[in-house]
Amino acid sequence: AGTLAAISKHLGPVFAVRCTHSVADAWQDLSRTIEVNPEEKRALSTVSIRFASTIVDLACLGDASMDAAVSSGATTLLLDLISDSSDPLMQVSALDLLERMATTIPMHGSRAR
Repeated sequence: AGTLAAISKHLGPVFAVRCTHSVADAWQDLSRTIEVNPEEKRALSTVSIRFASTIVDLACLGDASMDAAVSSGATTLLLDLISDSSDPLMQVSALDLLERMATTIPMHGSRAR
């Protein structure tokens, strides 16, 4: 996650937005897999948190990345993790990520909304 964010920071908003959409698409694919095979949910929770962490890292880069995270549905997936009471550890991890997104400086306009 950190490497992708560092590369995105270096290459600029266009690359960061493409990365955000790609990670969000992969995360949505994983979510669909979990819906079809609920017995795999706990085993795939680590992967979900890794996707969430990557999205948060990218969203904190600037307005374009945050807008991409919202438009791709990634922020909704993050909120879904927080409201899923079947895995308390995943809930707390997702809440920590949301806190990081809300407190990372500089605060860009899209994250402030």
